[in-house]
Amino acid sequence: TFTQATPTVDMINASGDGGDFTITGTLTLNNGLLDVNTKGGNIEITGNITSAGVDEALTLDDGTGTGTITLGGTVSTGDITLIGDSGISLSGDITSNKTGSAGAIAITGPVTLADTASDSVTIDADQHASTTVTFNSTATVNAAGAGGQSLTIDTDGGAIAMQGAIGGSTALSALTINADGAGTIEVANIGASGVGVSGATAIGNTNTATLTLDGTVYKTTGSQTYTATTGNNIVVGTATNPVAFNTTNTNVAFNTSDVVLLNGADLTVDTDSGNTGTITFQGSIHGTAGVVTDIDSLDGGGAAVTVNAIDTDIEDISITGPTTLKGAITTASDGTIEITGNTTINGDVAIDTATGGGANVTITGTLDPTNTCLLYTSPSPRDATLSRMPSS
Repeated sequence: TFTQATPTVDMINASGDGGDFTITGTLTLNNGLLDVNTKGGNIEITGNITSAGVDEALTLDDGTGTGTITLGGTVSTGDITLIGDSGISLSGDITSNKTGSAGAIAITGPVTLADTASDSVTIDADQHASTTVTFNSTATVNAAGAGGQSLTIDTDGGAIAMQGAIGGSTALSALTINADGAGTIEVANIGASGVGVSGATAIGNTNTATLTLDGTVYKTTGSQTYTATTGNNIVVGTATNPVAFNTTNTNVAFNTSDVVLLNGADLTVDTDSGNTGTITFQGSIHGTAGVVTDIDSLDGGGAAVTVNAIDTDIEDISITGPTTLKGAITTASDGTIEITGNTTINGDVAIDTATGGGANVTITGTLDPTNTCLLYTSPSPRDATLSRMPSS
C-alpha cells in the first residue's frame, strides 16, 4: 500500500537499465499518483490494483522503450497510464473510477490479452461523462491465443481512439466498443493479412457522435456492425487509400448513420461466396467533394445487399448479390453502375449517370420494382446513342 502523497518509484538515474520492478500480490493507492519509471526495466504486478478513493492515478512507464508491463489482475483507479514499449499483458479489467472530473486511460505499446479463466478484458471508463480511452498507434491489441480472448471498451461521452491494429497478429474472439455511450470512436484497423476477430464485432450505437474507421483493413470471420447517430457520422478510410471490409459468410452492417468515404478511399465490402453474409447500409453513401471515389465492390455472394442513396463524387459502383435499392444513385464523372444479381427497387428510385457523359447501367438478373424505377444514363444535351429508360 502506497500512502504518501504522489509516491514515485524512479529508476531513471540508474546505470544501464533501471532494473525490473515487481510487486507480488495486490497494490493499493491511498493518496495521489503512483509513478513508476524503470528506464527500460520490466514492470510486473501480480495482483489487483485498487485505490482508496476515486482521484488516485497510476503511471507505469518503462522509460526508454525496451521494457514490458505485466498485470496479473484488475486495475481500478482514477487516471491510468501504461507505457510498455516492448509489450503490455493484461489479465483483467481496467477501470477508471474517477467521478469529480474527466479521467483518462492511455496505453502505449503492443497489448496482449492474457489467457485467463474469463478470457476477456473490459476497459471501463463510464464513471465520468468525459473520461477517455486511448490506445496509441503502437498499442496494437492481440489475443494470447487465436480467437481466445475478447475485448470490450465502454465510455459515457468520452472519446475512444484505437490507433493500432486490433488482431493484426492474433485474432480476438469478440470485439465490442461502446454499446451505449455517446463518445466519438476511432478504429484504425481490424486484422491484417489474417482475420482480426473470429466472432462478432460491434462498434458504436445510435448515440455515438462520430465513428471514424480510418484504416484500410477490417477483416473478421464473424459479423461486423458499425453504428452512429443520424447524419454524416460514419467516416470511412483515409485519402487515396482503398479500404476493405471482409467477413466469412457473416453480415456487415452500417446502421443509422450515413457513410462518408474520404477522397479516393475506394470501398470494398465482401462477405464471401455463401448465402448468409448480408451487406446493409441503412443510411446513404456519400463521397467527399473534390476527388472521385469508387465503390469497387459490395459483394454479398448469394446473400442480400441493401443500399440507400449513393451520391457526391462517387464514380464507379459494383454490386454483387440479390440487391435492394432504396434511394437515388447519382454517379460522378463517367461512373458506371454494374449490379450482378436480382434487383428489387424499394420506392421511387432514380439512377443517374448523366454527369460526365452518361455511362452504362448494367443489371444482370431480374428487376422487380415495388413502385417506380428510373434509369437515367443520358448526358445533357441528349446523345441519341444513349437512352433514358424508365421502368415501372
